[in-house]
Amino acid sequence: VQTALNSNKLVIPVLIEGASPPTIEELPESLHELAYRNAITVRHNPDFSRDMERLVRQIRQFEEQLIQRLQAEAQARAEAEELERQLIEQERAQKQADAEKAARLQAEAEEAERQRLAAIEAQQKAEAQERERQRKAKEQAEAVEKARQRRAELEAAEEIGNGTHKTCR
Repeated sequence: VQTALNSNKLVIPVLIEGASPPTIEELPESLHELAYRNAITVRHNPDFSRDMERLVRQIRQFEEQLIQRLQAEAQARAEAEELERQLIEQERAQKQADAEKAARLQAEAEEAERQRLAAIEAQQKAEAQERERQRKAKEQAEAVEKARQRRAELEAAEEIGNGTHKTCR
């Protein structure tokens, strides 16, 4: 009886031959719970059949309550498992979305860096082209100036050779 009580088994005290339920003082401490349970009296004929039917009804009622409780527990477990599955799926979807966002941000950062480097390269190329243009313009100006000087020297030499130089007259 003690093992059944400790295991939450159905324990129905059955009183026979006019017995009365024991008081809490009459029971060992480990069976004190029995004193709080409703007992069923089973009498001799002619009441025996009716008393047994009442006992069977009580057992069936307990059985129905147990089935309902087990079904409710199974339903609660199924709902908890579904919620857990949904949470796991949400976490997986969130991790995937975070990973995709991180990859997109990384790609955007890499593209921005490529564009920045391309802009620097284009600017450096433009500056190099401008320096080259200025160098060529300077060389051309120097060549023109040299050509003027040379022409002036030639004209001066020609004037001297012709005797038309101003200082020779």
